[in-house]
Amino acid sequence: PMAAKYGMLNAKYYSFFKASEYCISKLPRNPYHEEVIGEKKQKYSYLKDGDFVKTEGATLRVLHTPGHTDDHMALHLIEENAIFSGDCILGEGTAVFEDLYDYMKSLEKLLSMKTDLIYPGHGPVVKEAQVKIQEYISHRNAREKQILNTLQENTGKSLTTEELVKIVYKDTPEHLHKAAEINLTHHLKKLEKEGKVCK
Repeated sequence: PMAAKYGMLNAKYYSFFKASEYCISKLPRNPYHEEVIGEKKQKYSYLKDGDFVKTEGATLRVLHTPGHTDDHMALHLIEENAIFSGDCILGEGTAVFEDLYDYMKSLEKLLSMKTDLIYPGHGPVVKEAQVKIQEYISHRNAREKQILNTLQENTGKSLTTEELVKIVYKDTPEHLHKAAEINLTHHLKKLEKEGKVCK
């Protein structure tokens, strides 16, 4: 396949030669601020969602997929109907994210594309792209439902995140509860954005 021929592309940014100048392109941070590269103060060339990058034998469409980071992007390899997913979808396990609300929107966006393959930033190639994306969405939705049920069962009580973790992640070994608390906090922030819970 095309990806094997040209090697894996990092989906957060990519580099290419433009005439004799070396150019590094990426999506801008949100909120926007000018970024520089290393001590040389070289500036990035900024891309936007929907931009196309063409090279010999490959056409890539830029997909803004925030969530892992606010400037995360995936690349749609048109010739193979495949996605270079970066850190949005991994070959195994689940991804980490800064903003679950944005992350879920990005997963829905990728699911709607009906792609065939995923070339992740980590792990093996995913041959059943739709199944993998839906698996990620279902996993997060199931956890969200657990959190909402726990809050509903404890209506009128004020629970700390530590107390919620002990209930929601009761089947998770206790030494992993600190990491679980980070995920739970992301879920609560998402639910707050959606108006489903309040502090």
